[in-house]
Amino acid sequence: MTLIIKNAKVYDMVDIFGQEKILIIENGKILAIKDLDEKIDENGSEIFDAQGKIVSPGLVEPSCSLGLKEAIYPDGNDLDEKSNPINPKLRALDGVKITDQAFEDALKAGVTSLVTGPGSANIIGGTCLAMKTFGKDLESMIMEDQIAYKFSLGMGPKYAYGSKGKAPITRMGTAALLRQALSQARDYKNSKKKDFNMDLEALSRVFDGMLVKIEARQVQDIVTAVRIAEEFGLNYTIDRAAEAYLIPDFIKDHQVKLVYGPVYGGKRDNEVLRQEGVGGKILQDQGVSFATSCNHPEVDISTVMVNGLMMVRKKMSGQELLKSMTINAAKMVGLDHRIGSLEVGKDADIVVWSGDPLDLYSKAEAVFVNGQRAL
Repeated sequence: MTLIIKNAKVYDMVDIFGQEKILIIENGKILAIKDLDEKIDENGSEIFDAQGKIVSPGLVEPSCSLGLKEAIYPDGNDLDEKSNPINPKLRALDGVKITDQAFEDALKAGVTSLVTGPGSANIIGGTCLAMKTFGKDLESMIMEDQIAYKFSLGMGPKYAYGSKGKAPITRMGTAALLRQALSQARDYKNSKKKDFNMDLEALSRVFDGMLVKIEARQVQDIVTAVRIAEEFGLNYTIDRAAEAYLIPDFIKDHQVKLVYGPVYGGKRDNEVLRQEGVGGKILQDQGVSFATSCNHPEVDISTVMVNGLMMVRKKMSGQELLKSMTINAAKMVGLDHRIGSLEVGKDADIVVWSGDPLDLYSKAEAVFVNGQRAL
């Protein structure tokens, strides 16, 4: 079945921002984007009239733990395996719960794709998966079952293990354990004769270019993360990065792929004491391209746009914010060939907004995922 969305004021996140277009969708992909005066054959097609409303690609949440920790139910917490700070063999795929209310909340907020994974308690928490927020079952929602590793620096591992008198107790200990694990995995990969080791076999994939998402909020942790990533030649992003705006030249000089945020949700400890909405504008003004994240459940996925608008309120460009929540986010996780913009050949993940998405009172009025009406 062909779906035609007509009278759409398209924000494609590439070069069209506000022109009225017709979107033609077939087999879950965008088949064509046409001008209003072009003739199209509507026979046998499903028609959706956007009535001149803004139509954008679905939002992309590039770094969260949705489905692994349910905000409502205390038994729905599979976020961190706190038995060992180094856990390369763990997979978020085995813990995600698609009946988590947050998936529905994500759709209502306009989020159609996300990368979800372990929390911040472990230095190496396991692998993350990329998935859609709508589908008949987990299999149909998965984009990549192991898209990236989750590493954590800063206070997370110290809180989880230092209180037990177990390493890491200090940031030095965290960095040393991470280096040790990476060194062992590299040696394992380069060894011609070896006994199978599940942890090292799994972790050695980072030396083939598998993405590593490193949570590092404070300046000292961001710098350490970049130092280690460059030392081992990793393909990486720095996530959360609350204080990245304090060192924009460093971020730019090292060409750091940055997932910034959340900037909203309270300043409960030293790690987020300096998180500021103005950081978005500072990074933008310094020519740093970044993706934004609310890090659900730290900041609930239902308020993902509120988190973004906190940066617009501090004078970040609204257009750049929308890019940071769509195409930039897709690029950061290597999925921009499928999602993040409205372009021919890409997945038909589309949001029809009730008003300007930069207006706090606007909402996702209709949402399509892979060309299917999800909301």
